[in-house]
Amino acid sequence: MWPPQDTLSHILVDAEYEGNRQFFYPTPETCLIPAFVKKGEAPRDIDAKLANVELANIPFLALRDLVPGKYLEANSVDFGRLVADVQKYRQADDYVIIINIPERTVSLLDQTVDFSKDTLSLAYLLMMALAKKNKNLGEIKNNDYFIKPNEDAPRKEYELHTHEAAISFINSYLLIDKQLPKNNPHAINNQNFINLRDQVLSLIASDEKDEKLKQEQPKDRIDEYFNKQLNLEEVVGKKYQFLEALLKNNGMTSKYMDTRRNALKNRMSLEFGEHILKEIMPNGSLNAKGNEENTKKQGLPLDADRIEIIFPQ
Repeated sequence: MWPPQDTLSHILVDAEYEGNRQFFYPTPETCLIPAFVKKGEAPRDIDAKLANVELANIPFLALRDLVPGKYLEANSVDFGRLVADVQKYRQADDYVIIINIPERTVSLLDQTVDFSKDTLSLAYLLMMALAKKNKNLGEIKNNDYFIKPNEDAPRKEYELHTHEAAISFINSYLLIDKQLPKNNPHAINNQNFINLRDQVLSLIASDEKDEKLKQEQPKDRIDEYFNKQLNLEEVVGKKYQFLEALLKNNGMTSKYMDTRRNALKNRMSLEFGEHILKEIMPNGSLNAKGNEENTKKQGLPLDADRIEIIFPQ
């Protein structure tokens, strides 16, 4: 957003000094410089000391927060399209954000963002949207927001927050990836998350003691678990590699939450300006002016009735 203290101004100077390469500023003492003369006129001098300079303020509309990032990063811009988009976003009011899980897209204001190559970012947005609509894919929380884990909090409280976020995130990812069995919409719950975490941590702890285990990777154990628990026909190791970080860190840490939020914002900011992002991006509680106030609570600012989720059949 354009800083409110910024101003736009224009420097005006007497006509006979304007464009004169010998004039730089009104000098404190007399300083004669050649004046511009028309052809046939006799040469003459003017005194730089006598120049009148005026600083004129120019009114402008601060629209930076309405401009999508794709226009700011482009080498050339279609000005007509830019104006049309800014007008559309400026007049936007009760729009609805649509998260299409089968298509892996997010749509609003006639603009669709493709997340087919960024499932993690879509999963993060989806878990926040499901919480807002009270369809959370975890089993702990009852609120429409998540609490950012505080490492200084008591261990039980810390694990409560890291587990609830991780479980909802993992299940949201599996839902997008079409790996949630219809008869088990909560494939990962608190207990089997803890069991899997303990297996992985045990594997890491035994790594130096057992040469056989040393050749294994935590993600191999993760794949084995998913094949067994979810009855997946095939699991590619790299597909669920993101789980390794969640398991090693005993859930979704505040740092991991920030990483996922920043990745999502980077993708969405290409299509929407800050004016829209304030409403559709997961963030802390907002005050009356729309500024982030309580960063401990992370959720979607939009009302639940302005969020539509299209589920797989």
